[in-house]
Amino acid sequence: MKKLLTFFFVSVFFLACSEENEFMKFSDETLVINIVKDSVFINGETVATLSQDFYGKDLQIAPIEKYVNLKARQTQNVHIRCNTGDAYETFYKIAATLGFTGVNTDNMAFVVGDSYETPIHIFSKRNDGECAALEHKLHSRRDKIPKAEYVQMRRDIDECNSNYLRISVSLQNDDGKILYTLGSTKTEFKIFEKAEDVANAAESIQNSEAARNKLDKNWITFVTSRTTPMAQIVPVLVKLQEKNFAIIFAVPGT
Repeated sequence: MKKLLTFFFVSVFFLACSEENEFMKFSDETLVINIVKDSVFINGETVATLSQDFYGKDLQIAPIEKYVNLKARQTQNVHIRCNTGDAYETFYKIAATLGFTGVNTDNMAFVVGDSYETPIHIFSKRNDGECAALEHKLHSRRDKIPKAEYVQMRRDIDECNSNYLRISVSLQNDDGKILYTLGSTKTEFKIFEKAEDVANAAESIQNSEAARNKLDKNWITFVTSRTTPMAQIVPVLVKLQEKNFAIIFAVPGT
């Protein structure tokens, strides 16, 4: 019995090490960013520090941008490891900086702490960009176009928006109690206390009649405060990923 237990624990240990080694293995195609205490490593090199380089509201982190422009512009995959206590804003700034440099952020995954067995895959933008483009075109020309053209452009925008459900979930920490708010353009917003419950409710929206012809029914936008610890966002994102949602990260709230 003792030998069996020893074998079991050794097997679990080597499996965990294998998952860690695979996720943290960098190459010409895979950029690995590892936050260790106050230091930010990229592909094994110390590039920035949280205390000095992440101060302020600027989303672009200059040392990371410089490194990527010099050495990693052709990266196809991004793996990020955060500390459990790192703020969501820290992670978002890294992701935003990579996006500004032109790195493909649609193949991005992250882990928190030592939980390498379930990397969370995220996306930087929704698939409804054409609607935003129409809105921008309308507002940029609003004072220069005839009324009839304006009305037609407004109809085109409404028709475009009708193709999307825009499911979203937000996480708030209310005096130590985590609450989730879920909604879409076709449903009222509801509050949940458990990650599993909000994921099940999101799946119900995804499978509803209202979502049947929507182009984004498998997409969900995640919103939280900039100060939310990364460890707190993991449970709901894991549950949503299990429901086969593509998760889009929104700009951090206040």
